[in-house]
Amino acid sequence: DVYKRQLVKWVDSKEAKPADWVYWCKLCNAYISPEFITAHYKSKSHEDVAEKSIEKEVFHDHVQRISIVLTSESNVNELLNQKAALLKKKAKKLKQRLEVTALPHETATHAIKDTSSLFASKHRIQRLCSELDKQLNPHIKDYDIVEAKLKEILKIIDLRVDVELQLLRNTKCIHILVEVCKRVFCCPKGELKSLGQVLELIMKILAGFTTLRENRIYLMTTNKLIILVELLMWCLGSINTKFVVGLPFLPTLMQILTVHIKQKVEHEQFKFKDSFVQYIYCYGVLSKLKSKVFQMVSGPLDLTDSKNVVPSLLLSSVMFVEAITLYTSIEPRLSRAVFEKPSKETEDAQFVTKYTELYGIIHLLSKLLLSKGPFKESTILPSTIQTLVLMSMKILNNCCRTDLIEVQGIFKTPYNYEQMYHLLNYLLQYTSENVDSAKEVRELLHEVILFCGYMALMNGELQTLFSKGEVTLVQKLCNLPIHYFQDKKKKDILFPTLVSVIHNNKRNFAILEKELDTGIIADYLRLWINGKEDDALQENLSISGTSSVFDMFLGKSPFICFSKRVPRIVSEEVLALCDPPKKP
Repeated sequence: DVYKRQLVKWVDSKEAKPADWVYWCKLCNAYISPEFITAHYKSKSHEDVAEKSIEKEVFHDHVQRISIVLTSESNVNELLNQKAALLKKKAKKLKQRLEVTALPHETATHAIKDTSSLFASKHRIQRLCSELDKQLNPHIKDYDIVEAKLKEILKIIDLRVDVELQLLRNTKCIHILVEVCKRVFCCPKGELKSLGQVLELIMKILAGFTTLRENRIYLMTTNKLIILVELLMWCLGSINTKFVVGLPFLPTLMQILTVHIKQKVEHEQFKFKDSFVQYIYCYGVLSKLKSKVFQMVSGPLDLTDSKNVVPSLLLSSVMFVEAITLYTSIEPRLSRAVFEKPSKETEDAQFVTKYTELYGIIHLLSKLLLSKGPFKESTILPSTIQTLVLMSMKILNNCCRTDLIEVQGIFKTPYNYEQMYHLLNYLLQYTSENVDSAKEVRELLHEVILFCGYMALMNGELQTLFSKGEVTLVQKLCNLPIHYFQDKKKKDILFPTLVSVIHNNKRNFAILEKELDTGIIADYLRLWINGKEDDALQENLSISGTSSVFDMFLGKSPFICFSKRVPRIVSEEVLALCDPPKKP
């Protein structure tokens, strides 16, 4: 932090010249001005990190010299681009490590207890596997024959018989099919369409294959998932956006990856999953998703055309990003409060969040909801749009739980500030009016309330957002249905947000005071401060990263816990504001 402060002063003072340099230590993730480079090299923190590092390189390989330019904006962009390039290098090392630690096929498969009754199925699968191998290697000989064989395998998959799915795993059938995904990098242009049809069938087979937990573990521990990530990157790397949208297997591919990110793993398999997620962040997949998928939305979606694949592609994309941001926000320290310092283990995710400016979610929400103007009463959003918006809000909240200060900084820019105001205005009005229409709408309302609390928490600049307009956001929060002020679970969702909004903001408090009896907030805070309110976290959650235990609809999520959303000192100051001591 000392190095960073000195560097900022050095650059901002305009003393830096175009020929000057700044250093970046990739082990410590720190930018260092020249006069501090020796001190950093000798510091205990650097020595500790270097000793634990998997990279057995000398100090000068850890430190890269980066040129400084005079303008702060171009300087920031240059540093961001340099860091993005270094993440690509890190991705290569992660891939090498995964290849070294990957389990062989024979080790990763498990013996099936009784196959005597499945002799015919086993023989059929082995025959198909052998015929496919001959057709696919060393190159694809006849696409029609390959498609016919794949359709036979798909029939077996569609039966969803566990033992047959295990047989597919124990033969080398899945290994052969995943290897086909590499063909896109050397396929002649004239064969791309045929290969695309083959890949569509393969993705359907893998989607059915991964319905079995053991099979998901197999793909993860044998490093097959990296091949699928590289296929996804190849698809998103096309210059032509229409080509990307036209790939029919792309949504299924992302669904397969999403299932694996949410997969529950045992302790010995956690290293595979963690490296896999880290690889996705470093490889640049999320940046490509922003530019090729989310930013292609220019207005309301056309859901009337059954041939329009954009909605399914968007849904699979936001679910993929939601899964990976959820994993990062809860791992490895679920008990960390949102206002505490971010974990060093999530620094790559923090950088990608900043580099992609929240993955393009602000743009996506704005185009989906605001293109037709302000919210109109009696408007009911289609279920596809509701799901897209819900997943998008979950992504924003996951980013807040990973690094709140960074996200608040992104929303302070004039464009994002205005977009956030209009989006929250729209969403609070829509969800409060339709809260009883569907479970999804109520869950969306809860995510919006959480997000309001995160944005307002100890941030005076963003708090002004809530007193803006003729009908303010504070008023809309205070005019939610009555059960949000009576039912304990609903109060646990709403009241921490109200506390964050009015803390150290006289205007917001004055508006709230006209709408509500501040005594109910004081009573709520008093119970929590005195320790009489049950505010226990579900600390025994597994390290799976699954969202099944985070039920915002029923109010069972650890994310709504008061102590994880509001510092104790803030609650004490708001209590004094809502219930001042009486004068004698």
